[in-house]
Amino acid sequence: MKSLFKYICLIIILISTKSADIYMATTGNDSTGNGSISNPYKTLMKCQEVANSGDKVIIRGGTYTNFAISDSDANYNYIFKFTKSGITYQGYENEKVVFDFEFNSKYKMNNNKPTKRVAAFHIAKNVQDITFRDFDCTRVPVLTYDEVAALGGKLLTQSECFQSYGKNIHFNRINAYNNQGIGFYFLGTNSYNVAYRCDAYNNVGYDQASIGNADGFGAHGSGAKFIEC
Repeated sequence: MKSLFKYICLIIILISTKSADIYMATTGNDSTGNGSISNPYKTLMKCQEVANSGDKVIIRGGTYTNFAISDSDANYNYIFKFTKSGITYQGYENEKVVFDFEFNSKYKMNNNKPTKRVAAFHIAKNVQDITFRDFDCTRVPVLTYDEVAALGGKLLTQSECFQSYGKNIHFNRINAYNNQGIGFYFLGTNSYNVAYRCDAYNNVGYDQASIGNADGFGAHGSGAKFIEC
């Protein structure tokens, strides 16, 4: 009887810890959606909110625009800030997924005044084992020469598509193009971030304040790997 009870408890645990697929789409809704394929969410941050380690966020095809700023610090506005470990964010089957930041000035502004660098996808410290797969990032903006001058010449001339302080973060078949900032920016000690079959091209600063500060790939953390990129 005790063995049967243990077996039933094990089955309950396995069922309760089964990973989930959470869907988002351009036609989704964060308020009324439930994350199913027929009633998806709208935003990455809502998907992260409901996801647990082991879950997959599956992104339906289309062009995603008009994002909110999820967090800020002294130097950066973070459009998407990832703080949960163990989650996969991937495009759906063969559908084309594009996150288009439209060079939108609101991502670098505060009360209509220039203030910040922009990190489109920011993976926070102490976050581990996230995978991003099969989507594009484009038109991330940077501060202009005049905006930098208005801030007293502070060196706020850099933005990034993907800024990772996390550990064991994998980027598979991700494209970063036509941005005013860096494509992939890996930081942190023993971070071991990996880019596999990723492309970064046509990334260049806006003017003399930033034109030379937009690498395709930046390996500033230890253990970074770029494979077939």
